[in-house]
Amino acid sequence: TNGWQLGGNVGGNGVTTAHKLVYSTDTTATETDADLDTGRREHSMMSDGSTNGYSSGGEGGVSVTEKLIFATPATAAHTDADLSSGRLLMGVVSNGDTHGYYLGGYAGDETAVADKITFSTETLAAETDANLDTATSHMMAGASDGTNGYVAGGRISDGSVTAAAHKIVFATDANAAETDADLGTALKSS
Repeated sequence: TNGWQLGGNVGGNGVTTAHKLVYSTDTTATETDADLDTGRREHSMMSDGSTNGYSSGGEGGVSVTEKLIFATPATAAHTDADLSSGRLLMGVVSNGDTHGYYLGGYAGDETAVADKITFSTETLAAETDANLDTATSHMMAGASDGTNGYVAGGRISDGSVTAAAHKIVFATDANAAETDADLGTALKSS
């Protein structure tokens, strides 16, 4: 029923502001009860589909995760779901039900690290089976059909931009290049 945007970049600074989009009215407004504890930009967000949202990482290479409870709405630090290593500009994909992944990102250089969050236990851990085959940050938005997840594009270690796509099989955590899903042109998020 609602969509959420937490934090962001204003004048080069991370902000705490939460915005709630009410789908039935197509309106967006600030929701101060859901503001982040600290201003963040270049972080990554995902949800379990209906109950909670998670904002992780961000500028400065932090590993912090904050959980947004949609029903209340309230946001607070959730240390059991902190990233295995601090980074920013990660790719994100979730099956919208049981688990999701933070992929790659930037921590002084691009990284291939994958972290898996299990929604039922609200815990996060490194998942090496889901690591990217190429260290990548700035990936485009993830997409999922509930069985497989896809992320594409981004910036790789040599600074170039790629069109490469990666597919994660949710049942096995296996991640591999999926050339049939590559973007038509090399793109990265800003």
